[in-house]
Amino acid sequence: MKDKPLILAIKGDARQEYAIAALKGYFKTQEASFPLTGAGAADILLLPMLTHTGSFEGVERLLAKNALILGGRIPKELREGFEAGGYEVIDYYDSEVLKIKNALPTAEAALKLAIENTEGVLSGSCVLVTGFGACGEQIARLFSLMGCKTLVCARSSVQRAKAQVQGFKALAPTGLAGAAADADIIINTVPARLFGGREVRGFKESAVYIEIASYPYGIDDGAARALGKRFIAAPALPAKYSPKASGEYIAEAVRDIIKQRSEGEN
Repeated sequence: MKDKPLILAIKGDARQEYAIAALKGYFKTQEASFPLTGAGAADILLLPMLTHTGSFEGVERLLAKNALILGGRIPKELREGFEAGGYEVIDYYDSEVLKIKNALPTAEAALKLAIENTEGVLSGSCVLVTGFGACGEQIARLFSLMGCKTLVCARSSVQRAKAQVQGFKALAPTGLAGAAADADIIINTVPARLFGGREVRGFKESAVYIEIASYPYGIDDGAARALGKRFIAAPALPAKYSPKASGEYIAEAVRDIIKQRSEGEN
């Protein structure tokens, strides 16, 4: 790949706009929208995060033969289609650095949602955080700083140990139902079903459930709605509440990928 590759960036949400703006300071970057038209020889096609729609028919006219496809959380079918066309595909959201950086704006947004959806002060509330990856860790930290009694549920014994040494009460999934029944706020970060109808019935009437993970959720959302529980689906929080920071983090991840790939070719 050339030292200064040409990037064809597909417009998306606000964070993609900030990512494109940041990349223009380093690479020749052109913007495009669906449907893709024109002609060119871009070295890199940059997709926005969570690309699920849009036709890529004729994309080969816009790309160099050995072009690199970059995107965030690229759907399996889309990845396979690009690979079948002979393109290399890299998902920048696989970057652990990006996940760690995105965790703070996610936690700040979760805190904002909790404040907006509770009638009292957060201090003294019982908050249950499921999962203790990058997002779970930052969420637990922020709510604890607000004076909340913060519990962490994690399947991994390593994650539970990390939570404990940071001063949080940590429990295994076997204790999840009981902890959820006592919680004023439940924040899920785990992309797996944890709360079925029976567990949802055990929630406090005033409890607020905030879903950070993408669909399918960690909760039976149909049961939650049918039972009148306060269910908030809140995926992609950095894009909604911190698009500038999130976009700049994406640009950094893209720059790192390009640099590493270029060094590997030398």
